[in-house]
Amino acid sequence: MIKLCKRVVCVVIMLLALVPTVALPLSANPSTLGEQSLGTIVTIEVDGVLTEFIVVQQGSPSSVYSDFEDGTVLLMRGIWDAWLENPRNANYSANTLHLWLNDEFYNMIEPAARNAVRNVGIPTRLNQQVRAYIFAPSVYELNNNVPIGNAQQPRSLEPWWDAVAFEYFVGALGHARAAQASNGTYWAYWTRTTAHNRNTDADVGMYFVDSSGSSVVNTNIWTSYSVRPALVFADTVQVGADGRLLFGAVPPVEPPTDEPTDDDDKEPHESAFTPELAERLNNSLEMLNLIIIFGIAVFVGFVLYKLIAIFV
Repeated sequence: MIKLCKRVVCVVIMLLALVPTVALPLSANPSTLGEQSLGTIVTIEVDGVLTEFIVVQQGSPSSVYSDFEDGTVLLMRGIWDAWLENPRNANYSANTLHLWLNDEFYNMIEPAARNAVRNVGIPTRLNQQVRAYIFAPSVYELNNNVPIGNAQQPRSLEPWWDAVAFEYFVGALGHARAAQASNGTYWAYWTRTTAHNRNTDADVGMYFVDSSGSSVVNTNIWTSYSVRPALVFADTVQVGADGRLLFGAVPPVEPPTDEPTDDDDKEPHESAFTPELAERLNNSLEMLNLIIIFGIAVFVGFVLYKLIAIFV
């Protein structure tokens, strides 16, 4: 009888040792930005506060963009209460909106994200590209292909070609997604699209997005609106389980300029938290899991053995 009980204990120990490693929860491998679906919310620190951004485009929208390949476009979920006056400059590289985004706002972003954000080429109304780390969306990227002009503007008032729609804004929900609430209230924000009067061949204002998500021309140079920044990261950047982008430790970086530099031709830095490192960490956790389970099995077997010795 005692021999039979000992055999039972041995079988129990072996079965417990074969318990799958999922018996204890493991930290899942971080996913990448490229694996996120459109509309996914991720976060980075801006001005010391975790700030939400929406995935609005995977890869390059078209050939008129540069360095968007294998990248993920993020657009701030809310608005940034900068209240910038009408930029009103067709030369976007000298536009106050562009300069503010790539200087003051750029320096508010956490250093690791600044090091990872891409310096991309975005199309402008002059059918030219402007290099930028941070940029305002255009009318067309928000899928407002036929903007609504103010009644006092000439019929010929139209934005020039400057972009194509980001995937997130394609479809019937485009206008609703372009409208952005902040603390329950909808606020207007600037686009980078300049309104051009073809009758007079003059730039007459900038387009902004109103509370309905429609693009409207503003010709009052003193009018101030908010801004909704966009930026591009490599699609290999890791995303934590809580949605936060994971970057490796990096040294401080200088703010970007519009002057061409040798750095413009360099590949963007990638996160130090590589898939290989994530796999090694996960393997270590699995080994630790096995050790814990084996220890539990030995303890349970020992207790069973003692109980049998007492009662048999």
